[in-house]
Amino acid sequence: MADHPEWSSHSICLSCSFTPGSVSLSAHQLTVAGFEWGRKNQDSGVNPQGFNPNMSERVQLLLSDRILGMTLTPEGRVWNYGVGLAQMWTANLPYHIVLDTPLPFWAEQHRPNAFLSFANLETGDDTADVENSFA
Repeated sequence: MADHPEWSSHSICLSCSFTPGSVSLSAHQLTVAGFEWGRKNQDSGVNPQGFNPNMSERVQLLLSDRILGMTLTPEGRVWNYGVGLAQMWTANLPYHIVLDTPLPFWAEQHRPNAFLSFANLETGDDTADVENSFA
């Protein structure tokens, strides 16, 4: 909580779950007890001591096709570290969010090694390293 002084009693946490065939959205708001616990808590582990699910309450979401909305994406538009950038991803990877259109799932920027190997095919350096026993 000390890292985010802009959080107030009107802030929510929005969760988005992608399941086969659907997308689920839920929103929660901290209660006074949850806000105080978060302000005092220093344990950033998986199961922090003293946490209670009753420290937040569900809030209503309104989805409408009349409001176009916006898309927030990481600065640089690269977001898919699962395809070809897995070695660059860490749990503490710093990022900044900007208002922009995200790159497509299979974009070249998400898998640079694949496109480098495509470039090597054009140079003719695609022969296999196989030893010929009959030569």
